[in-house]
Amino acid sequence: MTLRRFVSREPSYSEICEGVYVGGWPSSLDKLPPGDPAIIDCTCELPRNRDMLKNAYLCVPTWDTRAPQPEEIESAVRWASRKRAQKVPVFIHCAFGKP
Repeated sequence: MTLRRFVSREPSYSEICEGVYVGGWPSSLDKLPPGDPAIIDCTCELPRNRDMLKNAYLCVPTWDTRAPQPEEIESAVRWASRKRAQKVPVFIHCAFGKP
């Protein structure tokens, strides 16, 4: 996954609106957006990175090529909205993350 991203030279995340980022699984702190973002992890096969234990974190376990259930999406949106209201950036990621 990291090798594929390095070879393709794609960014590890993209800002989709102010303070909300989408990208791939962050292998290190330098792969996170700025501002110690809250993290919404949409993977179920990858471990939470120990370097990011201080970041607010919500896991919406989702297998590749599948979508979360509507109630899981609604819950994640409410969680992200609370973080944004606190002026905390939000980073949503899946395994590979095509920003």
